[in-house]
Amino acid sequence: MTLNLTNLLAGQVTGYLAYDANYNIDNLKKINYVTAANGLFRVEKTPTAIFKTLIESYKKPIPGLEVMEEGADLLIPKIPFKYLQMALSFYLDVYDKDKTEASLLFFWNKDNKTLPLTYSDDSPVKGLLSDGQLVVYVPRQVNQSGLSEFHKDPMVDWLRNNLAVLAETHSHHVMNAFFSGTDDANENSTQFYGVWGHIKNDQPAFAFRYVCGDVKKKICPSVLFDWPQVVTTTTRVIKTNLEGVSDQTLVEEIEGLYPGPFPKVDYPAEWMEQHTKKYEVALKSTYDWGKDYLAHRNGHLEQLEAELPFDDDVYPYKRTASSRLPFSHSNFEDAEIVQFLDLKDEKNKFDIVDDILDLTAEYARLGYSKVIESAIDAVRPVEL
Repeated sequence: MTLNLTNLLAGQVTGYLAYDANYNIDNLKKINYVTAANGLFRVEKTPTAIFKTLIESYKKPIPGLEVMEEGADLLIPKIPFKYLQMALSFYLDVYDKDKTEASLLFFWNKDNKTLPLTYSDDSPVKGLLSDGQLVVYVPRQVNQSGLSEFHKDPMVDWLRNNLAVLAETHSHHVMNAFFSGTDDANENSTQFYGVWGHIKNDQPAFAFRYVCGDVKKKICPSVLFDWPQVVTTTTRVIKTNLEGVSDQTLVEEIEGLYPGPFPKVDYPAEWMEQHTKKYEVALKSTYDWGKDYLAHRNGHLEQLEAELPFDDDVYPYKRTASSRLPFSHSNFEDAEIVQFLDLKDEKNKFDIVDDILDLTAEYARLGYSKVIESAIDAVRPVEL
């Protein structure tokens, strides 16, 4: 018998279980394939949560097994709601000061390790807050209107290597809360992620999800935070002149998450010291804006000598303020630029997409979404 080292190592971290009366989360390995009554699930266990994703559903339930649901189960207490309020207050102050995004991270000190007090250059660590085993960290970050970066902070690496990552959150300030192309490209660790949006509104927007393997699944924020519940009561009176029938009063109660408003709360002043605004330089095109061009569906720009008729293969595209172009509808928030006027900017694709979303947010709010969609469609090739 030949021993396969790869299989031996894989067996140390991978389990194969049935979701029945003997199922016990204590027996879970890091990655597990669990057969439930309704399908095969990939179940990943971290020090903070169990993440369950459906791989294949069964047409007929398997007798003797229990039904499993996709989702995330916390193994630790939920994050107290006050930290969501503190994050929101921090994001508001960053936006009011510099009109940028910002980031805030959550960790779980699973082994109760002593946290560093200084960096390697003997400068004091700032932005770190401990509450029992919960650790909140505002990293050294360089922020723009459409991007927040903290990869140069060595404390982030130390926390990731020595504690358990719980959640990474960032602000979309006055934009809506959604996961952008940059977020999808960068957020690939098995953990929770969150986005704060419309932070100036009485009822801000929140988007949360977990990532597990190649799955990114949105969740209710109450999975992660100890979010207060409210009961909304609606009363309706039905009046009628039908003889023998009296008026009716109907009362409906709906329980849900408290939507706001959220009053500003105090947070450590040093959090703001961790934020630095990155001043953005506008990109200049190498094209002559006084010329007329055709924007082909394959992304190629062709200079015109004279007006050409419109057909199904090209968009007549005049680079003048008065141009009105026939474009089809698209979801501009999901748009992705595939070709740039300067090829050297290809590496900045995700950053530019986020900047476009940021710059067009106000137009979308005012109802000019068609203009935005048209502009982005001009550089998107049609699917063949």
